[in-house]
Amino acid sequence: MAFIFKHLSLSGTTDTLEREEHLTIPYKAIREGVLNSLTHRSYKEAGGSVGIAIYDDRVEIENPGTFPPDWDAEKMKSEHESKPQNPLLANVLYKRKVLESWGRGIGLMMSECRKAGLPEPEYKIWADSVTLIFRCDVTNRPSTDQAPTKYRPSTDQVLALVKILDEGELSVKEIMKALELNHRPTFRTNYLHPALNEGYIVPLYPEQPSHPKQKYRLTEKGQELLKQQ
Repeated sequence: MAFIFKHLSLSGTTDTLEREEHLTIPYKAIREGVLNSLTHRSYKEAGGSVGIAIYDDRVEIENPGTFPPDWDAEKMKSEHESKPQNPLLANVLYKRKVLESWGRGIGLMMSECRKAGLPEPEYKIWADSVTLIFRCDVTNRPSTDQAPTKYRPSTDQVLALVKILDEGELSVKEIMKALELNHRPTFRTNYLHPALNEGYIVPLYPEQPSHPKQKYRLTEKGQELLKQQ
C-alpha cells in the first residue's frame, strides 16, 4: 500500500468548499486487491511473489496460483462461497479484523469502483497465475507538465522477447530458454504479460491459456516494433 500511495496519481474534487484529493482508484478497492493477493496466492513456487504494476491507465496485481477448480471470472463476480488458497492465513486476517468478512472481497471492489464511476475490476486467468486489473479514469487526472511516477517493466525486456519470436512461434519454455531465464514469475511479469498487454504478441489459443500446445507469435504491431529498431 505504501508503494501504491507513493506512485498512484491523485485526482481532485471541489464538491465542497475545499478541494479534496482522492486516489485515481478507490482506496478500499486497492486495499482489498492487495489483501486478496496475500490470502489467495500460491506459496508453493520457491521465489514466487505478488507483482504490482502501475501504468498510466491501470493498476495490475498479479498472483502466482489459480482460481479453485471449475471457477472462472464470472463466478468470482457473482455470489460465491469463500475458498481461500491459504485458509489459516485468511482466518488470522479475519480475526485481526483486517478482512471484514469472508467471500465478499470482489463484491466490495466492484462496488467501490462503480461508486467512483470506474469500470469494474477485470481478471485475466493464465496457466499458473491470475492478474487483477483496475482501470483508471485518465480524463480526471490533474493537469501537470510532469508525467506521474509509475512502475513499468523495462522496454528492453519486452523488445528482447519480441526479437525471440521473430524466429517463429514458441512456447513459454522455449522463450525462457532462449532468453536464458529460469524464474517463471519474473518472466511473466517483466516479459510475457507486458508484451501481451501492448499487443506485440498473441497466444495461439487465447481462450485456453493453459492449453498443452500453447505457443505465442508476433502480431503486426510486434513486427512493426522490430522494423523501428
